Amino acid sequence: MLRRLLKAGLNRAGLNPRRLFQRVKTPPISLPIATPVIYDQWPIHGFRYIVIGTTSICNASCVHCPTNKAITRHLAKAHMPWDLFVKLIDGIRDTGLPVGGQLCFGLFAESLLDPLVVERARYVKEQLPKVPLMINSNGGPATRELAVELEPYVDSVAFHVEAVTPSIYDELMFPLKAEKVFPRIEEFIRWFGKPVSIACPVSTKNLTEMPALREYWMTRGVHSVAPHPFSGRCSDDLPYLEYSLAPGRGDCHEEVAHDLIVDSDGTVLLCCNDFQRAEPIGDLKRETVPELIRNEARKAVHDRLKLGERKKYSTCSNCKIDCVHTLKKLVPY
Repeated sequence: MLRRLLKAGLNRAGLNPRRLFQRVKTPPISLPIATPVIYDQWPIHGFRYIVIGTTSICNASCVHCPTNKAITRHLAKAHMPWDLFVKLIDGIRDTGLPVGGQLCFGLFAESLLDPLVVERARYVKEQLPKVPLMINSNGGPATRELAVELEPYVDSVAFHVEAVTPSIYDELMFPLKAEKVFPRIEEFIRWFGKPVSIACPVSTKNLTEMPALREYWMTRGVHSVAPHPFSGRCSDDLPYLEYSLAPGRGDCHEEVAHDLIVDSDGTVLLCCNDFQRAEPIGDLKRETVPELIRNEARKAVHDRLKLGERKKYSTCSNCKIDCVHTLKKLVPY
């Protein structure tokens, strides 16, 4: 009935219903097919994130960070050897596996202190041109020259800034000083020309800083200001409960087996919060990248965390992190 009424109306309007409703043949459209990576299967079919500690040297000793504290003093301080870095990047390339997130420089130390940071960035872009490259930094060593040199190869930079009030910043990010670091970050933003974000773990010490922190940096050209849940960094030796807003426990599952986390000496780790390197699951000096991503230690991580057996690992059983949902309610943006 509806079809007959529609055809009658079209006839009165002088339109040919047969031509109007005829099937038009159109050439097929070629679209790229994105195959989603599933992070709950073994063996792994792609990387979730790649995090590289290009250096283990840091210019800060933030209050809640194990770096430059007694608990990490036994670890060597050095930059990643160039041949080891090349082996890593070439190995990632040769696997042919997709990277769902990004490749980051910056694990437990300050990536801009690495004298080869520009050369490393260039090499990553040459070998892995489609993989987004990000640099994590506290901004202390940031310069206009670095911004200009890194711009062709780096897709984004995240600066760790915990407050905008100088006295609070200086306390939380000791021995860095806001009066020195902020101008360096601002100059870097002006010359870099690509997305820069501010990352801030939110605690009892800086919760009230968040609105001013966002306004300060957004008016200076950053892409975003990202609050992060406060973490105990898998350690009992740091003041987590004193600073925590919503104490909780980490709850990672088998997807972490798809992360490739490599420290400056080639040690491959289960977690980017394992500052004390208590749970190594490989060694780039002795294994190839294909071996690292399919060895028995990584498979055990996948299988155990899939079953919820987090207590098998000291880092997981000692992982304390604030509740994300509570954070979203507390942070006013």
